[in-house]
Amino acid sequence: QGTNLPAHRSGLPVAVDAMAGDHGLSVQVEGAVLAYKEFGARSTLVGPEHDIRTVLDALGGKHLPIGVRHASQVISMSDSPAKAIRRKPDSSLCVAYNLVQFGDASAVISAGNSGAMMAAGRLICGLLPGIERPAIATLIPVAGNGRPNVILDTGANVDCHAQNLVQFAVMGAIYYSSLFETEQPKIALLSNGTESSKGTDVIRAASMILSQLDSLNYVGYVEGRDVTLNKAEVIVCDGFVGNVLLKSMEGCVRLIFEQLIHEGKKGLLRKRGMGLSKGAFRQVFAEKFDYTAHGGAPLLGL
Repeated sequence: QGTNLPAHRSGLPVAVDAMAGDHGLSVQVEGAVLAYKEFGARSTLVGPEHDIRTVLDALGGKHLPIGVRHASQVISMSDSPAKAIRRKPDSSLCVAYNLVQFGDASAVISAGNSGAMMAAGRLICGLLPGIERPAIATLIPVAGNGRPNVILDTGANVDCHAQNLVQFAVMGAIYYSSLFETEQPKIALLSNGTESSKGTDVIRAASMILSQLDSLNYVGYVEGRDVTLNKAEVIVCDGFVGNVLLKSMEGCVRLIFEQLIHEGKKGLLRKRGMGLSKGAFRQVFAEKFDYTAHGGAPLLGL
């Protein structure tokens, strides 16, 4: 939740890929302005300088400590990630990563091509020692007021080896501990059953390695229906499975919401009941389960 974010009072700014996303440059600039006004978070907007400054001035951000770095190229959602990084070195994404690499920014935020985000990160900034592939870590809400669970990878790596999953587990545990100040969170592998005989060869091999690591609190397998429960706090899978799971959950939330609206229209009594429950519906569907309201996810391992 945004209200729990600490104010960023010092340190380097965040490099924002101003040309990413579905709704154009103005949304990225507006976000940077709001981030500073609400949390004191400083940023450097990367993209065509004239266009950025025009929007920034229109939003009243001309005198705010928001930097602008010019970039003449854009990586689109349809671009091949590897080719785009090589052919567009002056793209807003590459320039943003270079700001981090040369010590002018602390991190990169982009709402664009996730494949290019990973490729540029690996090429320009490199990976952490001992990490072969980065992973996208997504927070999944649980019922009540409990802390969310972490699932990784949710889209960066379609196909993984057992050692990759083990590395994801280590990164996920550190990430969860950092967020919630919890020592040794429960780690599980996502599989098609909880029995040790279930899963693919890769899953079983990863499970064998994880069970031998005393530094991790590995609890075994969980199924898809368990990711919102308290059986594990860090759930590990490859990016193909994780992305399918994530999008399926988003679709289920939409289905339930639309069905409730449909049923609520059947009769005056139901309409009144829906009206009385409006606050609860807003809190559940708009604030907790609306994936568009929860922002992005970190790319761990860079």
